[in-house]
Amino acid sequence: MKVKAGRILFILLTITILNNLGCCFGSEIQINEGIVVPAFPDAKDLWGGAYNVAINGIPTKMLCFSSNSSLRQILEFYKQELPKYGWQFGNAWEDLQVAYFTKGGNFLYVAASGAIRGYDLSLTKFVLVLSKGELHLCATINLIRGPNFKEVEGKDLPFIPRYPGAVRVLNINREDKEVFFIYVVREDAHKIADFYRKNLSAFGWRLAKRLSMPRSCIQETFSASSLIFERGKKDSLAIYISYCTESQANVIIIAYNYAFNYAIWPIGVDQTW
Repeated sequence: MKVKAGRILFILLTITILNNLGCCFGSEIQINEGIVVPAFPDAKDLWGGAYNVAINGIPTKMLCFSSNSSLRQILEFYKQELPKYGWQFGNAWEDLQVAYFTKGGNFLYVAASGAIRGYDLSLTKFVLVLSKGELHLCATINLIRGPNFKEVEGKDLPFIPRYPGAVRVLNINREDKEVFFIYVVREDAHKIADFYRKNLSAFGWRLAKRLSMPRSCIQETFSASSLIFERGKKDSLAIYISYCTESQANVIIIAYNYAFNYAIWPIGVDQTW
């Protein structure tokens, strides 16, 4: 099963669940103490406020919204309104569906969170991400391509063993409760799957499903295999394995308790580490 590196990050959309719509904001949103930004007119809060999320070890504040407007309209709104709040426009990449702004030492990202075929595609889901540092997540694409893989900052979870020799190229963590990892390793996919089937039981995990997702699920160029585990009544674990032709390596995507929708790709805006 093969997928281009630039596409592989969209695998997380397979496990995104549309949240119930929350209440509308007023005319402004306080993301952090002393940091206020305008609210998009029909935006509805899907998470009930900002979450603290570490992205490759960098602390961020993140909010997620739904809107009946297009992403283009949302990005244009923030490009017009944020400068009135002292934010300077950095850049935007329409093909990546992301724009970023700076103010002092802060970075503010506006990005699409995507949609899955079969769900209500009339709704746009988008996120605002506030960070003290630049989030180089586009670099994840380059790290997956190789030829040499670079370990990023962050941490593993003690109850999810890492495949021997795998390199972590992405870590998004909300208080160890909901975590998203990407690892790369030059190893056979069947050996990787066997490793997790054999070793996760020691940490209390039970294999619930084994799936092979066809290309038509999300994109014509996409395919992957997956293992779904459960632990007790609350914990869930999804492991996706897909081959990257550019680096000739398998990409292991691990989503722990992934009801929390990070879906902020690619947010890096620059293509170099």
